[in-house]
Amino acid sequence: MGDVAGVILAAGYSSRAGDFKMTHEIMGKPVIEYVIENMFNVCNRITVVSGFHAEKLVYLSKKYSKLQVVYNEHFNNGMFSSVLVGLRQTNGKKLFIIPGDYPAVSLDTFGIMINHCDVNILLPRYEGKPGHPVLISNNAKRQLLIGSFKTLYDYIMEYGFESVDINDAGILMDIDYPNDYYEIERQLVHEKDDYYDNRCSQQRKNDSIAKIV
Repeated sequence: MGDVAGVILAAGYSSRAGDFKMTHEIMGKPVIEYVIENMFNVCNRITVVSGFHAEKLVYLSKKYSKLQVVYNEHFNNGMFSSVLVGLRQTNGKKLFIIPGDYPAVSLDTFGIMINHCDVNILLPRYEGKPGHPVLISNNAKRQLLIGSFKTLYDYIMEYGFESVDINDAGILMDIDYPNDYYEIERQLVHEKDDYYDNRCSQQRKNDSIAKIV
């Protein structure tokens, strides 16, 4: 796995979503906990950057080992301010950056990206469209922090990036409006069904091998 860290951006107002989307529950689990758990096994440490409703996220550092919650006092300045706060508080040879409203990004996506060849900036791509998370090297992190960029997109476009094709529609699915919760739930159910089918298929293969030997 190597020295891998994750930064989850969770400081925004959620004004279009109808409620605070980080703690909105889908199938009994808060949105942000899906993000944490999907990246948990590939990261040595995770930083959640809070801002608006920061008090609602404090519990995460007690629930999850190797996770810290840091407060962005300038969250009014937009998401990129949280990117900078998170990166300053997090060290790793590789670092994932992901908004906290991408709960349908699968565990496999994080693993595939980590095992991809070493590059400074890597984006996942589904059906030709880039999505989240962004994976950057420690060197790319240093360049971002000393630069004068206005957004993460500006930095990526100037620095350059590589892409890896992923069979995961979740990399494109964030939450902006109330109806998005239902789309996310459908995707999560689909991923759960695929996982179960794959487990059953593997078990059948294992049973067949056991009969042979």
